[in-house]
Amino acid sequence: HPGQNGFGREDVVSVQRMPIRSGEQQVRLVTRRKPVYAAIDPYIGFIDRNSADNVTAVTDARPARSGAGAARR
Repeated sequence: HPGQNGFGREDVVSVQRMPIRSGEQQVRLVTRRKPVYAAIDPYIGFIDRNSADNVTAVTDARPARSGAGAARR
């Protein structure tokens, strides 16, 4: 988890500025390795009443592939 000891610069997969609105959103990033967590304002650059809720686990939204097409992937 990014807020815990042992999380260092080498653990950061990507840092990008993206427009964020209130409410639920989906964000797609292409990276060389799969991240475990995603964070909004991870270095607390903006005023926030509860910065602890800015981190979430990353999930893979792609549906599982099966059949002949899966072998070519």
